Amino acid sequence: MICRADVLVIGAGAAGCRAALEAHDRGAQVIVAAKGRFLYSGSTFYPGAMGLGYSSALPGAGKYTRFAESCNGAESPGGGPESHYREIMAAGLGMVSPTLARILAEEAPRRLADLLDRYHTTFHQEGGQVLFRQPRFGSGLVWAGTATIEGLRQAFGREIRDRGIRVLERTVIARLLGDARGCVGAVGVTEGGDVSTISAKTTVLATGGGSTAFLRHMNTPDLTFDGHGLALALGAQLVNMEFYRMILGLTAPAPLPPPDWGAEGGLMIPESYLALLPRLTNGRGEEFLARYLPPGVTVAECLTTRATTGPFRFDAAARYFDVAVFDETRQGRGAPGGGVQADFTGCDPTQVQAGRWGWYEWARARGADLLARPVEVSPHVHAINGGVLINPQAETTVPNLFACGEAAGGPHGANRIGGNQFAGSQVFGARAGQFAAERAAELTAPRLSEEQVAEVQGQITRLQSRPSGRAPADVLRAIQSAMWNEMGVHKDAASLKRCRKKLAAIAGALPELHAPDSRQLFLALSLPNLLATSQVIVQAASLREESRGPHYRTDHPARNDARFGCPILVSRQDDKTSFRFGGLI
Repeated sequence: MICRADVLVIGAGAAGCRAALEAHDRGAQVIVAAKGRFLYSGSTFYPGAMGLGYSSALPGAGKYTRFAESCNGAESPGGGPESHYREIMAAGLGMVSPTLARILAEEAPRRLADLLDRYHTTFHQEGGQVLFRQPRFGSGLVWAGTATIEGLRQAFGREIRDRGIRVLERTVIARLLGDARGCVGAVGVTEGGDVSTISAKTTVLATGGGSTAFLRHMNTPDLTFDGHGLALALGAQLVNMEFYRMILGLTAPAPLPPPDWGAEGGLMIPESYLALLPRLTNGRGEEFLARYLPPGVTVAECLTTRATTGPFRFDAAARYFDVAVFDETRQGRGAPGGGVQADFTGCDPTQVQAGRWGWYEWARARGADLLARPVEVSPHVHAINGGVLINPQAETTVPNLFACGEAAGGPHGANRIGGNQFAGSQVFGARAGQFAAERAAELTAPRLSEEQVAEVQGQITRLQSRPSGRAPADVLRAIQSAMWNEMGVHKDAASLKRCRKKLAAIAGALPELHAPDSRQLFLALSLPNLLATSQVIVQAASLREESRGPHYRTDHPARNDARFGCPILVSRQDDKTSFRFGGLI
């Protein structure tokens, strides 16, 4: 089957939906390819999160001042786009594009207005007003509101349906069509194994990230670095792939339904709960944290600091918490659910119940009651701060191929302030849709390569007809174990070398994959992207012989701007992947 569109959007989360809406509203015929169930797959709709924070400077006067009038008893947000820009640059630690950071800061307020006024998206409120809080990074001049998952689902679903935009559900993109001179569409495969050739004048990658490469993660299982791997194979550049974001999550009780493919997602728990000083024990019932602390740092100080730092970062006393939990679990001293036990039952019930955003009641409704019994916690990889390098028009280094959301690289650096990923999805989603539609209006229908389509059909035939072989889920688990155990929270030259060897061995097993049914076929087609991008992450982490943001090298525990003050750019040509340090404009 051949489908034709002006703009193909691959991915249907917040970024993909925003790109599709913008492209349609600018006159383009749009097709959206969703790997899973529309509005239920992808990181936007991860069931273990209460909502998505949106960081933005807010106008000090005029139509939208009401958005800032309720700030949990604190003063209304101050500053403006310039303050937001400075915070992005400070958090990026030299790894962010100044041009893209400024675009993000300046356009975030308008895209927030779109969500609230045009799409009527539900945000957390108090007294009928949107509630804003401070993100974990920054001076406090920029604040974040939080959209509810159900609110996003209803808003984007309604807008997509009202426009009649075509959505191909449960369609995995097996290959981008074209080459480094330009993208002309893609080949999709349905659940039943049917091949769909999608001819598109321009294509937008909105495929999210791939933290499922790690054993402990917080993503839906369909996020397997598809956009990253597909773009790299076509000739696009990646950037900042060694910087992945880790946050705290529950490993038990497990309130989420058993996920596909054996991937282990967790329920997010605000780091602020650590300030209540729960009793922490490993699987042997031992209080372990003090063993990891240097002289002069107490358990209370470590937990209190960790409660205010948000995602993991190497340059604070809080890091000892993540290191301790990581080492206890991977060395076989974890609790049965895979984390360490955190007992809040002895804490003040009023303080437990007063957690931010009403998290306690939300989690209790999902089977995780902090006051009823101990829970298990662990760091989880949540997001990748890098991605496919884009320019101000959200176009990659391959003509007619655009990217937005977590698939895009450059707007974020080593760290990012809380809520910037959602804001970036709307800013660069709108830009990708706009400029993809404008480019498509200038182009004629592309000519597709029958040879490239035939290669995908041959790949499917081999996967399904092979009488036996490696199960895709087993290969996935091998990748996850290698990535988590060797470089989850911290790494060194020895662990990175082990990880490279393990991934190389796994690559040798890909030709042996056997996928007799649709579920296994989807994963088998995704594994090359997941593996190739994981290998990029390992190699970039190996080259960056320093510690910066969430990238923690125990053999190089200090930041080194003199040698490593630039991002790492990744490209592939003739099946050879190259890495170089280079600045971003």
